[in-house]
Amino acid sequence: MDNQKQCMVSRKAVAHGFQIRHFLRAAPEDGALSGWVFLYGDEDAKYSGNFDNYVTVKLKTILEHNPCVSPYLDFSEGSEFIINENNGQVIPLHEEEEPAEPEAPAPKPEALVLEQEEYPKAPEPEKAPFALEQEDYPRAPEPPKEEKPLPPGGKNPENQEGFGEDFKPRRSKKPRVNINPLVWATHYPVWPAVTGLSFIPAVLIMTLASEWIGGALLGLCVLGTVFYWISVYSRFRNARVLPAIVISASPPMAAVTMDLEKGQSKRPAVRILEFPATKNEQESLKTGLRLPAAAKRIEQKGKDGKPYWADFSFVLMNCAVSDKKALSQLLRSFPDRQWEELESRIAMLPPPYEPGLYTMPDK
Repeated sequence: MDNQKQCMVSRKAVAHGFQIRHFLRAAPEDGALSGWVFLYGDEDAKYSGNFDNYVTVKLKTILEHNPCVSPYLDFSEGSEFIINENNGQVIPLHEEEEPAEPEAPAPKPEALVLEQEEYPKAPEPEKAPFALEQEDYPRAPEPPKEEKPLPPGGKNPENQEGFGEDFKPRRSKKPRVNINPLVWATHYPVWPAVTGLSFIPAVLIMTLASEWIGGALLGLCVLGTVFYWISVYSRFRNARVLPAIVISASPPMAAVTMDLEKGQSKRPAVRILEFPATKNEQESLKTGLRLPAAAKRIEQKGKDGKPYWADFSFVLMNCAVSDKKALSQLLRSFPDRQWEELESRIAMLPPPYEPGLYTMPDK
């Protein structure tokens, strides 16, 4: 052991001239320490556990006062000794035991194998087939279906063809669409611009001239704007969604057919409408293009007693809806016979086409 390494000595041993009666070796914290701790011999646990009661010195200092500890400085960590104060004999408290040699593993016993004679397995008993014999009894005849009496006019509502109110149960479900005011204002810009610009003079009058007059005009502008958009939305509320076909690209015109009957009689009609189209829409517009439309019947004063409606109006959904997916779903919801009915009625109209209502006899 290098006697230049550091060790710890209790202050009580230092006070007695480095007289050592008990020493032990612990694990050193760094390479400069040897791990040896030297005590006077009567330190209790409380004293020994306080690091303030120790000083650090070189092993050389301990050997100068206690040369008897020199042969034991190379002992391993965990070694502990006491010195007999009468004869100076060093007594180990824990004698080091030589590690025992590992015992050789016992040989594994050989597996005991019993020879068994192979006997043929007994055949499994065959399962008897299980079946129930049933007698064939003749089925009772089904009762004849009751035929419902036909309503007046001789037509069965379940098989009736047409576009009237009695055809509602067989119409396919239409997807819900939302009206976009910006799309509407793009196609019909006059009244949205008028209602919007009317706010400017009302604000100027209220700011520069009279707050009362300007406020009244501003209120009228608000009411006018509200009533205008209510009228726009009323065109689509409770309206019937019908197929429309473009019959002219320049000017843009489309046709829709509807039956104006109120009862059992038929009054087929076709309305041609000249509709606004944006610049991008005009580039892709062509005759025969199919579009969805919202149509509503119109009643005129003095004609309530007649068995049919006086007129109907329609608006193309492309002029108010921005959802292209919803428009495509609307087109797919129309059955083929509705398109065929519309095309056959358009073929009965004499060209050139003019906007208006055209009635025709029912075939």
